[in-house]
Amino acid sequence: MSRKTQLLVSVGEYMHIYNRGVNREQIFFTDSSYQFFIDLLAKSLMRDVLSIHSYCLMPNHFHLTIRQEDPYAVSVFMKRVCEPYAKAVNKLLHRHGHLFEERFQAKHISDPSQLLQVSRYIHLNPVTAKMVDSPLSWEYSSCAEYYGRRESAYLTTDITLSLVGGPEDYARYLRKCRDGYSEEVVKCLIDWEKPGL
Repeated sequence: MSRKTQLLVSVGEYMHIYNRGVNREQIFFTDSSYQFFIDLLAKSLMRDVLSIHSYCLMPNHFHLTIRQEDPYAVSVFMKRVCEPYAKAVNKLLHRHGHLFEERFQAKHISDPSQLLQVSRYIHLNPVTAKMVDSPLSWEYSSCAEYYGRRESAYLTTDITLSLVGGPEDYARYLRKCRDGYSEEVVKCLIDWEKPGL
C-alpha cells in the first residue's frame, strides 16, 4: 500500500491537499470561477466525516488542509468538488480533456505545530508568489476567517487559532514568520519544484 493510500484510509488525521492545472495552466479565470470552487467546497462538505481547516486558491493551483474521520472521505470530497468544477470550466471555455494535473496530492500533517505552519504556508502563498503584499489582500483564501474579518460556516478555524491564541495572534504570527519552515514541515508541503507556482 502506497504512503498516499495509507493516508487516505486513515482516520482522524490532518492532510495538506493540493493540485494544479495540467501543464501548470490556469484553473481559475474570473472572480466567479474562484467563488464557484469555494461554493463547491462548502456544498460538498460532509461535516460528520470531514472538516476543512484552511484553503487558498491560486490562478493555477489550490491548497487545503483537511481532517477526515472516515477512510477515503477526502477522496469522495475531492471528487465532488473537482469533477463538477472541471466540467463547468470545460463547458465555459469550450475545451476538452483534463483540467487538473492529477486527482490530487495529499501530505500528512502529523502534529499541531505542523498544522499551524502549513496554514501559514497556505495563507502566505499569494504573498510568496508576489501577487499581493498582505495575505489578507488575497480574497480567495481562508485568511480573512483567521483574522476574524469574515465568517464561513463550512470552515473550522478554532483548532489552528487555539495554537497561537486567536485572530490577532494569528495575524502577528503570519507577519513575523514569513521565512523558513522546519524540515518536518517541509515534508507536509508540496513536491513541486517551485512552491507557490
